[in-house]
This record gives sequence, C-alpha cells and structure tokens, in this order.
Amino acid sequence: MAQPLVLGVAVVLLLLGLLVLRRALDQARVTRTVRDLAVTPIRPPATGLQRVRGRLAGDPLLRSPYQGRECVYYFFRVTEPREGKRPRVLATGKEWSLATIEDGSGRAALEPWTPAVGSPRRFETVLRGLTEVPPGLEGFFERAGIDPKHLPRLPLMVVHEYTLEPGDEVHVLGTQRVEAGGATFHRAKHRPYVVSAEADVGLLPGLRHQWIVFASVAPMLLAAGLTLLALALWA
Repeated sequence: MAQPLVLGVAVVLLLLGLLVLRRALDQARVTRTVRDLAVTPIRPPATGLQRVRGRLAGDPLLRSPYQGRECVYYFFRVTEPREGKRPRVLATGKEWSLATIEDGSGRAALEPWTPAVGSPRRFETVLRGLTEVPPGLEGFFERAGIDPKHLPRLPLMVVHEYTLEPGDEVHVLGTQRVEAGGATFHRAKHRPYVVSAEADVGLLPGLRHQWIVFASVAPMLLAAGLTLLALALWA
C-alpha cells in the first residue's frame, strides 16, 4: 500500500476511533443518568432527561383496529405460528393520537411515533381455519393488508394488540422541549424516550449493551489507526 494511502487510512481510523470513543463516554453518562433518575413534576420543565409519572389524555381519540377500544395509541401484530421456527410476521401497524400526560403540576404533550412503548393493555387472540373475514373485522384485515383470498393458506393466525388509553397512568422518560404552544416530550439526539406503564422496561440493559459495543470498538479503531500511522511515518 502506497505511503500516502496508508497515512490517509490511518487518519480516517483515528478520527472514527475518537468519534466512537466520544459516543461511548456519552453513552456511559446517559446510562448513569437513567439509572439515578428520580420521578419529578412535569412543571417546571427540567433540563436534559426527565422522568415523570402521570395520566394520559388524547384528542382526538383513536379506535384500536381489532378490539375497537378508545385509545391514544395502539400497536398490532399478526403472526403465523410455525412448528420448530419463529412465527412469521404477517402484518404490523401502529398509530398515535395527539396525546398528553398530566400530573398535579401541569401537562406536556407527547411527540408521537418516536417513543419506545410499554403498554399496560395486552390483548391476544387466535384465529383458526378462516376462509373469509369474520363480520366486523373487515376494517382490521384491510388495515393489516391481509387479502381475504389468502386466508385458506393461513390455517392459524395470532393477533396481538396493545393499547394506551385515556386515564392510564404511565411513566415518561424523555427530554422536554418548550415552545410557544407548551411543553412536549421528545427524543433528543442519542437520548432515550420511553412511554411505559412500568417504571422499568429493560432500558438499562440495552443502554449498557450499547456502551459495551462502543467502548470495545473505539480502542480497536484507535489501535489500528496508530499502527498504520507508525508504518506510514517510519516507512
């Protein structure tokens, strides 16, 4: 490899290593922050990550596709069980209304789509031997994109539906953004955003895993970059 090319690759590896190292340090700070974060009032808004607990509201409300429940959020998944294999996912879908969380101190909006959700309401049903769409479920099958003509080839289907509903008490872990229209929880860059009925949704293990990955990759990139740099300079 020509010396200028070796030098260029070395510089790229060193820059990547420094970027990944910076991300590892940032991930370590976030992990410590989440681990030690206590529940605080929604108002006044806190800087950085905040954990709050309150009740959900939404306007307008949605109807969950399968059960027809009034909700501020729904997620559904349709799978086909397979013997000895993981179930085949046939369809998924989700939707948010304009949801808010309220506690005794105030109210904040929830930015839709981006949070990880832990639902308190989990519904499961098994559909066997369908040859046509059951009455009342036409809208669900259309929403799921499952053509009725394929039903005879699907002897067994499992429907999962999860909802967040008005009045549900949830924990929100996220960052508040304050604008003229009020405060909104959202996902800040490289920061978690969770809406969950449970205080712990397994977030910390995931954050620790990401930190381990970044902390492992950074030294390898830096070592490779320094090795190539030495070869380029001493050649």
